[in-house]
Amino acid sequence: MSPTNSIVKESLLLKLPDKAFFDLCHELFGINRGVYNVIDHWFYHHGYQDIESRPDTILSFLDYLRKHKIYKFGKGGVKHNLELFTTNQKEKEVG
Repeated sequence: MSPTNSIVKESLLLKLPDKAFFDLCHELFGINRGVYNVIDHWFYHHGYQDIESRPDTILSFLDYLRKHKIYKFGKGGVKHNLELFTTNQKEKEVG
């Protein structure tokens, strides 16, 4: 696939309707609807209100979990990992 096709495909993925985007996240990362809703809700209430950029942030978070081999969450585990992810992102922006 050419770089241009990849960019177009990526931009289309981020504009999927909510259900279709959740289905993609479920297929790629194995999360259920409840975990997806917690992630989406958390980002919204922590400054990620832009509906067009939030899907990219969600995918970045899910990729972060995969890279750190985090596949299951205990009580409060999703929120804890969201906090770690945003702290990590802010440190990358500064440094």
